[in-house]
Amino acid sequence: VKYANDEDEEEEDGNDDSRGSWRSPAERARYLPAWQLRHKMQFLVDNLQFYLQVDVLDVQHSTLERRIKQAKSFEAVLHAHRVYLATLSERCFLHARVIHRSFRTVFELCTDFCNLVSFQGRGPFQAPELRRIQALAREFKLQSTFLFSMLAQSTGQSASNLHLQQLILRIDYNRSYTREAMAGASSSLGAVGTAAGRR
Repeated sequence: VKYANDEDEEEEDGNDDSRGSWRSPAERARYLPAWQLRHKMQFLVDNLQFYLQVDVLDVQHSTLERRIKQAKSFEAVLHAHRVYLATLSERCFLHARVIHRSFRTVFELCTDFCNLVSFQGRGPFQAPELRRIQALAREFKLQSTFLFSMLAQSTGQSASNLHLQQLILRIDYNRSYTREAMAGASSSLGAVGTAAGRR
């Protein structure tokens, strides 16, 4: 997560001056899809990093310190440490294979985008780069919506997932991911109904 976030920030810093120097509305419109995609990626990665660092690591580390101070024996300290590690593994989705794989896919898309923009430098995008950005935008929309759907399903499996509910609220504050997930589900149902009608 940190690597993907650093890549996005470096890409933004390296291109701030060039954005301010643009004069032509046509040129701005040409670059608009790239900046829209960058902002969407940065928003998601920032919130994921905040979740992992603040909602998970900081909270659990404070809990571990408190339990160690209250411990009366070495066994109690050992138990507190085991609970700490188990909770981190669960809330960082280390053993939730589908979610973990989805995270990796999203981060790889962010890295691909940053590599493309960094390689292009400050010169104008050509048709191949613009097509690649459009393809990345479609794939990022698909994969990030899938990730959101998996996270939302996880919140429904336990009433104690308050940490995960906070993450959902942050990344879906304007309900955009909810709408995308519902649209995707409707499209899938429509496709199934069409296929069934042809039989």
